[in-house]
Amino acid sequence: MSERRLILSDGGLPSLVAAALAADEALLAGAGDHPLVVPTPAFPCGEIYADAIRRQCERLRLDLLPPVQPTLASADGEGETRDLLAATYGAARAGASVVVWPVTAWRGEGIDIDRLAQAADRALLVGRLVALDASTHAMPSIRVETPLLDFSDTQIVDLAADLGAPIEAVWWWSAEHAEAAAERARWKRALERVGWPAARPARV
Repeated sequence: MSERRLILSDGGLPSLVAAALAADEALLAGAGDHPLVVPTPAFPCGEIYADAIRRQCERLRLDLLPPVQPTLASADGEGETRDLLAATYGAARAGASVVVWPVTAWRGEGIDIDRLAQAADRALLVGRLVALDASTHAMPSIRVETPLLDFSDTQIVDLAADLGAPIEAVWWWSAEHAEAAAERARWKRALERVGWPAARPARV
């Protein structure tokens, strides 16, 4: 029996890859229910990000849920735990037994070991905590997966290419502000390393 997945998304490339993986798995399993996507609690406000998530859902045939309301401290560890907990409870209520958290521990040219350990522990413990309330949400088993946690930027881009993910649907593809330009510059280098020039953003 296939497990329904809920993917946390901020409209970026790791989120897109996680969503494409879930869509591919559901197709291969012949699942009747599409995977679910929910905007991450801490995703930046604005239509640019929301539009990107909607485009990705349309292209990958995923069902979009309303965003989880953020906590007052989304930037720190406590806030991240609270946000992930809220999203996981939401997944259980929506009938999803797996939450896909596309967090990465890659920083610059290497893995942030502390970040990797913290995210792995947080994912494991949040899943166990939500499972304690199975009687209230009728989901006896639920877990949080971090499939891209130890992936480098190049590995993420390589996987996106293998999946045929619609990279032009990410939020930074054509947005006109400094943060988007920085993201394009970051991912352009990874795209070139795997020989994917056709997908390079025009503005860098």
